[in-house]
Amino acid sequence: MFSNGDPVTAHDVEFTYTLLKEDGVQFDLGFVDRIRAIDDHTIEFTLTEPRSTFVSQLTEIPILPGDHYGEGYSADPIGSGPYRVVDYQDGQQLILERNPHWYGPTPGFDKLTFLFLTEDAALAAARAGDVDVLYVPPTFAGQKLPGMSLHRFESVDSRGLSLPTLPAGASGRINGKDVEVGNDVTADPAIRQALNLGLDRKAIVDIALQGYGRPAYSLADTLPWFNEETVFEDGDVEGARELLAEAGWVDENGDGIVEKDGLTASFTLLHPADDNLRSDLALVVGEQARELGIDIRIKGTSWDGIFVDGKANAVTWGGGRHHPHQLYEMYSTEEHNVGYNNMPHYSNEQVDRALEQALAATTQEEANSWWKRAQWDGTTGFAGPGGGRAAGVAGADRPPLLRRRRGEPG
Repeated sequence: MFSNGDPVTAHDVEFTYTLLKEDGVQFDLGFVDRIRAIDDHTIEFTLTEPRSTFVSQLTEIPILPGDHYGEGYSADPIGSGPYRVVDYQDGQQLILERNPHWYGPTPGFDKLTFLFLTEDAALAAARAGDVDVLYVPPTFAGQKLPGMSLHRFESVDSRGLSLPTLPAGASGRINGKDVEVGNDVTADPAIRQALNLGLDRKAIVDIALQGYGRPAYSLADTLPWFNEETVFEDGDVEGARELLAEAGWVDENGDGIVEKDGLTASFTLLHPADDNLRSDLALVVGEQARELGIDIRIKGTSWDGIFVDGKANAVTWGGGRHHPHQLYEMYSTEEHNVGYNNMPHYSNEQVDRALEQALAATTQEEANSWWKRAQWDGTTGFAGPGGGRAAGVAGADRPPLLRRRRGEPG
């Protein structure tokens, strides 16, 4: 049952999926032909074609109460999980209490209060004894707080660089708005490949993540659809310089930055100003890139600013999911101008073909083989030493948590 006591029925499922299909932005349901509630307990989906990631996508869609959904719903949502919302103040806090209609095992907490604080404010609240659990960026992980202990968790969460692949002057859209697309420097594959090869992921992990992470080469590292052939020896400064020189990038004026046809290898890297991890990542990348002869200007901004300017500038991007559909969203030509997907406007016919085959596969094993070929098939791919729309730099463990032991003072 929903938290208001109403039963969850197949009609609510039909309502939810129909809403999302008509929206067409939050979830890709274009392959769904029909959605039909046969009775209160049975829902029938008819697809236009096989879709190997459909079952995984099902797990990410919360079911809405069709009789209660409408304007103002997000301020007072009704769910069917172990907790119910009793207070929600946008940008400030969320208070949950046990859902009396929950059908499963009794949750471990009677009440949960989530505070929406910046990283610095959260740390200050912990010092004051006002919070019991908080996320801390790696730069704070070495600090000792009375009564709290540090916990580290494995994660598929990753951070990397998103680099425009088209020359400046192209156009595109993001969330219905026209934006500029392309960058003359990063459009040259040699620039992207030099960064991919020359950046030292391990050093970035050690500095920007304080060692709380591991090098990453794609959004699929360690998962069943990860292609291990994409792993290569990075930090090759000389190799990166040679690659640039072979492509015509040479330091003509002796300032340490290479040029080509009157164009200086310089571009802006955007990061969210309130995200310490991405800020540190950007700074370390900028320092390493200069050794390669590439000048990266670091700029902190808001996410709104990143979404407007992120298709014409580099971005400290992130991702990580426990199913492979994100690979399609991030690298398929079909995803240009769809939400925030494929920001760099990456396009590769062989990658597109492999991604489509992965989606159309009728077994997970067959799908995994195609996901791997999209990453690197020996000659091309979106990952690997010669491929990639961007230079992946660091895959993070789930950021550390500081937990207060029960009964201990703040």
